[in-house]
Amino acid sequence: AAAGGAAAGGAAAGGAAAGGAAAGGAAGGGSMDAGVMQYTISANVTGLAGMGLRLNNNGSDGLMPTGNGVWVFSTMLATGAPYSVTVSQQPTNAWQTCLVMNGTGTVASASVIVEVTCTRNTYTIGGNISGMSGPVNLQLTGSGQSVIQSAVNPGSFTFQLTRVASGQQYTVTVLMNPPNQTCTVTNGTGTVTNANVTNVTVVCRSNINTYTVGGTVSGLMGSVLALSLNDAGSPPFSPMMNGSFTFPTPLANGQPYNVTVATPPPEPSPMCRVLNGTGTVMNMNVNNVTVDCSGCVQAGMPCIQGMLPCCSGSCMSTVPGSQCQ
Repeated sequence: AAAGGAAAGGAAAGGAAAGGAAAGGAAGGGSMDAGVMQYTISANVTGLAGMGLRLNNNGSDGLMPTGNGVWVFSTMLATGAPYSVTVSQQPTNAWQTCLVMNGTGTVASASVIVEVTCTRNTYTIGGNISGMSGPVNLQLTGSGQSVIQSAVNPGSFTFQLTRVASGQQYTVTVLMNPPNQTCTVTNGTGTVTNANVTNVTVVCRSNINTYTVGGTVSGLMGSVLALSLNDAGSPPFSPMMNGSFTFPTPLANGQPYNVTVATPPPEPSPMCRVLNGTGTVMNMNVNNVTVDCSGCVQAGMPCIQGMLPCCSGSCMSTVPGSQCQ
């Protein structure tokens, strides 16, 4: 009768492990086998959210809990026998790390329950930001919390103040844009698996429309000519021949423009003058600037009205000796 009881007890323990149900009261006592008391070895699992957790006792006797609760190894041990419960396979999806507390020892005269605590692995969220003209405030929401981080330079970024647990969703949004810019987020939402997230992309673009400034050059005799837009506001631009030209630097809507001759053609080539060279950009490209290189009189030099025009300003008198103003 004792042997029969032992067999029944072993079958109950084995069935609990194989079936995946928590053992409950099956872990509470021992059974007699051939006159020797046998006791169960169990694991009380908490925090399990993933799949595939595998526990071993003494290097074998695999047990695969599928949820929280007390799970019983199929092999019972006699008084004085050693036990060693270890994790041979960690859970995935969500990815976790499970630790065994008081997992080794010697069976006394009672069943043994060791504690197995599982916690989700956490990972960083980051990516790359470009096009910004000033600081950008980004917000990360995940694992039940929100953090704000300011990106002050373009390039890679990583949220430093929080990590998101495996299996948890995350969302990255722009909380504050730089002045006159709008920043958009790509790959800003997802679910953390088993690696740091590095593919969030933030691109910032100007909200202000920009327009080009240009016109035509005529009378240029193969000489070098350099034009300036807003003086030192942009590098000098050198049209290579007569015809249309456009400054490579666009201007914002509402911005004034002033086209001047930065470097005139060398003598004896005629001087150049600029017509329609000043104004304000108004919702369209400027293309009516005229650069006339057929000859003109520089400011401060003698001039006569009706003869060669002044390069800038005008000739104020028909009296010989008058100067271009």
